[in-house]
Amino acid sequence: MDVDEETYLSLWKSGYFWGREELTPYFDASIDYAEEFDASLDPGPRRSFFDVEYDSIADLARADIYDPITNTATYQFYSSTLQTLPITCPFLDNRVVELSLRMPSKYKLRRNIVDDLLERQSPRLAEIKHTQTGQPFDRNATVQLLSHYAHGLYRLLGGREEQSGSWPDHVKNVREHGRIRSIIRENEACEFLDLSAVYDCYAQHMDGEDRVSELYSLVTFLSTPMTERVVMDDGSADR
Repeated sequence: MDVDEETYLSLWKSGYFWGREELTPYFDASIDYAEEFDASLDPGPRRSFFDVEYDSIADLARADIYDPITNTATYQFYSSTLQTLPITCPFLDNRVVELSLRMPSKYKLRRNIVDDLLERQSPRLAEIKHTQTGQPFDRNATVQLLSHYAHGLYRLLGGREEQSGSWPDHVKNVREHGRIRSIIRENEACEFLDLSAVYDCYAQHMDGEDRVSELYSLVTFLSTPMTERVVMDDGSADR
């Protein structure tokens, strides 16, 4: 759905974004989000939003979730195709961003551009099944999308897929190897850690739940030089 600038701004100011559902509890409901957005959007031929310039409201919508359609039931599909830039953190090539902003929306909504390019450049690689869809990359975007949600529903209902490649079984590795627990123990003196919650999460994983995402995020954060410097500067841990 493409919305002209005048319609877009009128929808925002009318409360279209914020009036359809209750705000998440950790949001401050006393803030007038429409006024905050309006104040941060500088007038002019180029739109500047928090000091980042965009050629138009359409470019702003592509860069983040600021389009009215994000409040509809199609949010997940729309956000995953139009508003997601093809990046791999921490590597971000400005040329990729610029190409994405210049690309017409219809191509992002109707096709999987990355998979199409992969199929053209390396047909053999495109035949490999994606772990999140169970489909090879050369299948069309609609099949890929439906398979992605089907696999997600299967996992949500408790299904467990067997490993079909050479990559490790992270769920099993966390339970059988003590590296995660060792990193947690090394950082027990960190004042900013809720140790009770951390060990509850670890125990839940050891008892059969899948907490790989939470545990990996935690130990990755704890293992960074930045975290170590903060801990040493605060004197909250003897490392």
